[in-house]
Amino acid sequence: MNRFKVLIPHLLILSIFALILIYGLVTNNPTVGTIYGTLAALSTDPLILFFAIIAGLFNFRTYRKFVMFIILISVIMLAIINYNVSQFQAEIGVEQTLDQKIFINTLRIAVLLVISHIINIPVKVFFEKKNA
Repeated sequence: MNRFKVLIPHLLILSIFALILIYGLVTNNPTVGTIYGTLAALSTDPLILFFAIIAGLFNFRTYRKFVMFIILISVIMLAIINYNVSQFQAEIGVEQTLDQKIFINTLRIAVLLVISHIINIPVKVFFEKKNA
């Protein structure tokens, strides 16, 4: 039973996202629908999936180290994505505003956070050393 105590932060993060989704469905809020539609679209991005799998497969002793690793991975991921996107947009002559960039990058980090937590749950359960 002590092994499952380490899952409390993971389940808390996932339940916060679930509660926001339930709130959006109950109130029929278009903003929440836009956010979750964008999250669903971004969750199929191969680069985000790759970095989320990398972040989720590591088994850290503390949750703080896990979150710090997710932040490091997200900075690397955003640097790669923004460099590639800015080159593509410069070629076709389209530019995003600053608030669009902030919105989409925040949602990219949220997708990375959720997917890495989902992947890290079995890693924590099956590979956590038993306390004697």
